[in-house]
Amino acid sequence: IQAAGDALLIAGGAPRGTLYGVIGLLRDHFGCRWYTRDVTKIPQTETLRLDGLPDRQAPAFAYREPWYREVHDVDFSVFNRIKLAANLDRSDAFTARALARCGHIPFVHSFGVFSTRRPLDQIVNSVAYPNLPVRIVGFMPGVSSPGGPSHQAIEDVALMRAIPNMTVVDVADAVEIRKALPAIVDHPGPVYLRLKRGEIPVIFDDDHEFSMTRAQIIKEGEAVSILANGMMLSAAIAAAEALDAGGVSTRVVNVPVIKPLDGDTVLDVVRRSKLVVTAENHSIIGGLGSAVAEV
Repeated sequence: IQAAGDALLIAGGAPRGTLYGVIGLLRDHFGCRWYTRDVTKIPQTETLRLDGLPDRQAPAFAYREPWYREVHDVDFSVFNRIKLAANLDRSDAFTARALARCGHIPFVHSFGVFSTRRPLDQIVNSVAYPNLPVRIVGFMPGVSSPGGPSHQAIEDVALMRAIPNMTVVDVADAVEIRKALPAIVDHPGPVYLRLKRGEIPVIFDDDHEFSMTRAQIIKEGEAVSILANGMMLSAAIAAAEALDAGGVSTRVVNVPVIKPLDGDTVLDVVRRSKLVVTAENHSIIGGLGSAVAEV
């Protein structure tokens, strides 16, 4: 976000509703470079006109740590020089950096390929090096995206693992998503969270405990161990059941946190197995398999 005189630029690839929210944050400090945490002190006489947008008054969602507070009846007319630049994924990192430096916990959400590979340099220098609490959420990762090669993030884990201070999480089902979010909010430093959009099997019960430090053995076995995460965990469970039926005792380990990896559990499982297999929705280079091999 850049402010110069009476010109204000809001850059980001978020939906229009999110841009309204950013504008709501800036209303009471127009002309200033940074945000204010207190979004309740908004003069009622201030108005805002959004050039280039439909003539309608839409609710704005103003950020309030760590969640959102709804702000209704926003009157947009005072800022007569507003430019909105959409689908600029690199700018999302700059916007998130500004929010994080003001004490907020911003979440940046986009396709996995657009939230990691395209803004990589901005993430490294603006988020990771200063160790800011920015949460990058990449959905439709790996080869699961229906958008073809341009939308398939098959190297996002490799990229995020290589970045200093970055934590990398790949959750398996809706229950684990609900359990992981509170842990991610409270986790220090930046976090990359992978999400699979669409219908996925529910694996865990509501009492499932998510850990940022420990992998979970969800099925014991003796001969083979399958280490998996994300959308591949359900496939690993199905494969283990088929192997068990064929007389091959198979263990399944859920590894939702790829970085930092729970090396103690990995070593324990490897020592007790004749064969270890990793299953992931990612390239074999730099992902879960590489992390396990590096232990």
